[in-house]
Amino acid sequence: MNKPITVACVLRSGGDFKPEHVERLHRDVTRHTDCRFVALSDVAVKCEHIPLATQWPGWLAKLELFRPGLFDGPVVYLDLDTVVVGDLSFLARKADGFSMLSDFYHPKIPASGVMSWRGDYSHVFERFSESLVPQYRNLQPNRGDCGWIVQQAGDIDRIPDDGRVVSYKVHVARNEGPRSRGNGKIPDAARVVCFHGKPRPWEAWP
Repeated sequence: MNKPITVACVLRSGGDFKPEHVERLHRDVTRHTDCRFVALSDVAVKCEHIPLATQWPGWLAKLELFRPGLFDGPVVYLDLDTVVVGDLSFLARKADGFSMLSDFYHPKIPASGVMSWRGDYSHVFERFSESLVPQYRNLQPNRGDCGWIVQQAGDIDRIPDDGRVVSYKVHVARNEGPRSRGNGKIPDAARVVCFHGKPRPWEAWP
């Protein structure tokens, strides 16, 4: 029997992201996709909420997605600086395994802004500890949460580069740097727009 899709996000308070950004993502996801939407957070949010269990800072809180027993069936994870404009069900894995986004600027490198998995990956959480925080809290030397996930998850598939998951800076915006090739409009095929840094979605689309 097919399990329902879970779409998850993570909010560690104290940075750029606030409860209203969880609520915005929840609204957009559930408008387009029949799913369970869950936020892991250390503050109250207006949707299903699982309290964070550690004090791991910043993006390392994302490792709590792999706490044992949280989810059953396919899981799709989205960063909070993501805009959803279509059905996400294409991201849900039908078989056990792990998928990650490819970095929009360096496609050979996986990125954790969009992830999808099915099966038990609790070891990703269980093998991490407070003593490892200094090595992974920044991008260097170990690429933060993404580096740890890649190291622990085993074989990783890539989410297809077929136009359904796009970058705001690369595929939408005009003049957002030398890699920009957008015309100011979301491509017709896009279902997910990733911001990955500045500007934030609410700055570009108030």
